[in-house]
Amino acid sequence: MTNYNKFSEKSSHIADFYQLYGDSFPDCERREWYDELSLMASEPRFHAMQACDDGRLVGFVTYWSFDACSYIEHLAVAKSWRCKGIGGQLLERVASQGRPVLLEVEPPHDEVTRRRVDFYRRHGLVLHSGIDYLQPPYAPGLPSVPMCIMTSPEMGEDDVRAVIEILRHDVYRQR
Repeated sequence: MTNYNKFSEKSSHIADFYQLYGDSFPDCERREWYDELSLMASEPRFHAMQACDDGRLVGFVTYWSFDACSYIEHLAVAKSWRCKGIGGQLLERVASQGRPVLLEVEPPHDEVTRRRVDFYRRHGLVLHSGIDYLQPPYAPGLPSVPMCIMTSPEMGEDDVRAVIEILRHDVYRQR
């Protein structure tokens, strides 16, 4: 049985989280590890939730709680645990926080990225194809990354544009 609970920098699964985080996202789509740990320890709007089965980390989601929405920053499931409902459960637990959900996703240009967008669509999110978006770099020297924005259906483009400004300032630390 899979258990879902809060994750912190002091979790017994921190090494597994580090491995899955690194395996699931390219360098340009994640922050430095010490920055991730610092957020877990000191940023009250930043949350991490783990999915564990039989004492093993099988997935996680990190997200930010803003007044306007819950911004999912990273969601990953271990390869051997995919297609078993873990990712959907993590997504639904964030959505159950009572705010609309917003996330960045790679443009659907190949089979893998189309399947990812379809996964989020099956869970009720909509793709905002009318918004050109570059994910700001996580650190100096890293490139911006072309992404698409997906949200809960109640978020319109004006709402999305307002949240993008919050992300630039609070998540990516652009001043």
